Amino acid sequence: MSLSPATRTRIETLLANHRVVLFMKGTRHAPQCGFSAAAADRLNALLDDYHSVDVLADEEIRAGIKDFGNWPTIPQLYIDGELVGGADIVQSMFDSGELHGVLGVAAPDRTPPALTISDAAVEKVRAALADAGCELVEQPVASTAALNRLVRRFPVALMADESLTGPESAFEIAKTKGADVFAVKIEQSGGLFNAQRVAAIADTAGIELYGGTMLEGAVGTVASAHVFSTFANLQWGTELFGPLLLTEEILATPLDYSDFELTVPDGPGLGVELDEDRLKFFAREGLRKTISVAK
Repeated sequence: MSLSPATRTRIETLLANHRVVLFMKGTRHAPQCGFSAAAADRLNALLDDYHSVDVLADEEIRAGIKDFGNWPTIPQLYIDGELVGGADIVQSMFDSGELHGVLGVAAPDRTPPALTISDAAVEKVRAALADAGCELVEQPVASTAALNRLVRRFPVALMADESLTGPESAFEIAKTKGADVFAVKIEQSGGLFNAQRVAAIADTAGIELYGGTMLEGAVGTVASAHVFSTFANLQWGTELFGPLLLTEEILATPLDYSDFELTVPDGPGLGVELDEDRLKFFAREGLRKTISVAK
């Protein structure tokens, strides 16, 4: 069913008369599906008053709103006349605090709680892990000094991760052999060249290497792969699986994952080419977001 001029006018009038409009199944106080309920719950938590439209009671609006915003599912949230998205996007924006800002509501305090664990407790945990056959423990304590105190006490290898923020921090840990393994991450190291410097410091100090990931997309992953392929040693391997978690592709030719390996592209530069049409598809203007729809 194509969007008729009369239905378009009805929708435009609704959006002009109400700053926040949720097109949903049911009403904000009596939703008729789980996705509509989830979106309404998030808005109810932030606003005392907004407008909801029950598409189950109006077939023209139910079909027309999908064509109006080129969005295939219900619910749909509009703010200031702009399509924000469906239930998943509303939830994501609520969790991040972005929705609070858009609506002019004070964002919640997302400061992580400060947790501490004593060296004695870490030693007990590490001993238990060793007894269970664990071979590697990742950054059990925050400070370099604490890592240095723990590193020689048990046979389980100790990996420095969050405390590695580039060559300088790598040198501080390496000069006292404060870790058995370095997790090298290109973003955390401050770029590709600095990641190589971190690896060189580790090799010089007899510290083993693990190619770390921050769940990068295709471009960050292939950049990491190129850097890791230059390491003389990569004793603990790598797990560059970030692109495998994504449902969308932005490369003209996807990365080659096969036989539990990632093939490092050998073309110019990073060896990959961006799909310009896909990049345009994902471009965001204001609150409007796009999704891929299977056809």
